[in-house]
Amino acid sequence: KKARFFNLISFKDACQLQKKLLAERIKGNCSDITLGLVHKPCITVGRMGREDEILKDGLPVYFIERGGRVTYHGPGQLVAYFIWNIKNTGIKGFLDFLEDTVAGMLKNMGIKEENIGKNVNGRGVWIQNKKIASIGIAIKKWVSYHGLSINIDKRIHQGFDRISPCGMGADEICCLEHFGIKTDAKKVFKILANAF
Repeated sequence: KKARFFNLISFKDACQLQKKLLAERIKGNCSDITLGLVHKPCITVGRMGREDEILKDGLPVYFIERGGRVTYHGPGQLVAYFIWNIKNTGIKGFLDFLEDTVAGMLKNMGIKEENIGKNVNGRGVWIQNKKIASIGIAIKKWVSYHGLSINIDKRIHQGFDRISPCGMGADEICCLEHFGIKTDAKKVFKILANAF
């Protein structure tokens, strides 16, 4: 599968690129592609999200078609978008695959398997009951778009403190740095892309 990484990109620009690739994938003009990126700080509201889950103003807010509720994107976090044809796996199979892949990656990075949880409180991956990865996808004609985010370092708290992330408290969110893993979005994306 193809993979491309963008170091810092606005949510608007990433969405335009994603929609362009989605249209091409639906037509069969390109193969599956995974985009890895770091967003400029913003808040996104999925199909099940509510405006009152945004506790503090000051960041751009985007209402989008992915599943899930309210989340934050910004430096200190990897976002991965999957423009994949998922007809063979189905939606549940694809979501299970994303969770299993992230869980496997965390194990390979040194997190003990017994501390990793999936589907603890909705879709996503947890370490010691704190959420490290959020998943929210959309599907059009069996092609997925949007995807997942993985929290890498403590800068994420500047954004999560502004919202009720996925209906939880900001103190229920964690990052790799909390567990002594010092890395960056590009390195984590490379590991993730290799896992696919």
